[in-house]
Amino acid sequence: MEAKPIPTFALLRKAFGGYKWYIALLGVLGFLSSLIAGIGIGAVIPFLSFVIGDAGESSAGGIARYIALIFKFFSIPFTLKYLLLGIVVLFMARAVILMIFGYLSAYIRADFKERTTTEIISYMLRSRWSFFGTQKVGYVNDVIFRDVDSAGKLLESLALVLLSFLSIVILSAFAFAAEPRLTLMIVVAGAFLLFLFRPLVRKTRKLGQAGASLNKDISQFVTEHTLGMKTVKSTASEEAVRVRGFAYFAQRRILELKRAILATFTGVAFEPISIVFVAYAFAVAYKAPGFNIQVFAATLFLIQRIFLYLNNGQTALHLINDTIPHATHVVRFKEALAQEREEVIKGKPFVMERELLLQSVFFSYPSSRAPVLADINLRIKKGEVVGLMGPSGAGKTSLADILMRLYDPSSGVVVVDGILSKEFDLISWRKNIGYVAQDPFLLNDTIKENIIFYDRILQDKDVAEAAERAQIYDFIKSLPHDFETLVGERGTMLSGGQRQRVALARILARRPAVLILDEATSALDSESESAIQRAIEKLKGEVTVIIIAHRLSTVKHVDRLLVLDQGKIVEEGTPEELLANPASYFHKMHHLQEVKL
Repeated sequence: MEAKPIPTFALLRKAFGGYKWYIALLGVLGFLSSLIAGIGIGAVIPFLSFVIGDAGESSAGGIARYIALIFKFFSIPFTLKYLLLGIVVLFMARAVILMIFGYLSAYIRADFKERTTTEIISYMLRSRWSFFGTQKVGYVNDVIFRDVDSAGKLLESLALVLLSFLSIVILSAFAFAAEPRLTLMIVVAGAFLLFLFRPLVRKTRKLGQAGASLNKDISQFVTEHTLGMKTVKSTASEEAVRVRGFAYFAQRRILELKRAILATFTGVAFEPISIVFVAYAFAVAYKAPGFNIQVFAATLFLIQRIFLYLNNGQTALHLINDTIPHATHVVRFKEALAQEREEVIKGKPFVMERELLLQSVFFSYPSSRAPVLADINLRIKKGEVVGLMGPSGAGKTSLADILMRLYDPSSGVVVVDGILSKEFDLISWRKNIGYVAQDPFLLNDTIKENIIFYDRILQDKDVAEAAERAQIYDFIKSLPHDFETLVGERGTMLSGGQRQRVALARILARRPAVLILDEATSALDSESESAIQRAIEKLKGEVTVIIIAHRLSTVKHVDRLLVLDQGKIVEEGTPEELLANPASYFHKMHHLQEVKL
């Protein structure tokens, strides 16, 4: 079900409400620019009267008299020389105002893009972990880059519409003072044209909505297939991916052509239509009694400018309707992020002197009523190494997420040394609960930067010491650039075991109280697994370690082994005790893996 559209004015207020005073200033500048233009063009009437030897203001109509009054007010002689000088000064002043208007418009757009992008990134970093499970990476990228940029163009187009509207109003007022009947005809004609083109503007918005959605699909397509290129190549799926991608691109080409045709048609149509109206106006004015060529010439120029601003405004309206869907996506995404804001609890610094305890913990994901964890009761002593096994979907990773406080239990509590987890500072808690995943995340940067990972307190000696504890120091020193070696996109220049040990070094450099290894050795060869096991052995008694694994070899030396099935702890004991029990999951898995060998 699609979300209900946001009314245009409500959308503009939500998206650009913080710039209302800037927009008001643009309005003032636009008014001054239009007023000066009107006065300058109006001054052409008495100027022509002087040139052709007429009496200046005596036969040049109402505008000339107003111009003469302005000169009189400033005690300036109303002569050809000063009139010409005045026209030059006016248009120079207008040029300066338009430069300020253009700069301010560009500043607002750039500031909006910077501020909005910063807000979105900040909101994302402060969002609950559950939010990211429902998002597509390509969609998020498209909002941050394309939608925010297009919303900035919308803001700039609003400024152009404002300038065009004020110019039309003021120039029409000057033209009306010179030729009321003719101007009224032109204003009616302009209003008719705007009404005539309204269906095209609505069509532009629909095409803009389709284009905005399609761009997100394309962004998602490119992102996920770039990340999965190894799978694409290994399955020889390049041609199928190419065909699917080309279908997206062809659809985008058609949409862009339709939008371009609509925008071009309205822009091109204005010129011949305006010429027809001007020709008709000339015919009417020429036959009218008291026809004055200098008044008509100035009025004609005013009318030409009015049609120019009508055309500019119409073009800007098309751009506004083309970009409104992008602004809508930005507003809705920010609203979604605001609803998913994670509460960063300030509390006690994390200290674990005795034990970590889970009491009657139940947990269900928001999208499902079925419990993932049910009545979990678990006591882990400081310095203990605990193994956690169980079939896929048993709830092992969900339990790790609760220990990291990425999720809160649906019921039950997590306690450290008798203190509820919610009483601890959230940031302090997470800094003390280290986590290494099955597929570790590495930056496309150096090994050193991947170990430091934004923690600038760490020094070179801390990095080296962490690498030694993770059993990867010797390998790093064997590289030509040792710690300054680039690891490639997602660490592709390293083997799986090397990536795991760099990720382990990253966590150990922070000296956590608890270390969670979530299937960290499941895809490694025996040598890499042994290196990580040696690292874990050296942590015994110093760091509390929780190892989630399917491989028996990974957990055979733990102090205690737990088996999780259907969200419940169904077995507990030392590896030797469980192995001696033929009915235990551990015994069955041991026998199964021996058979496979």
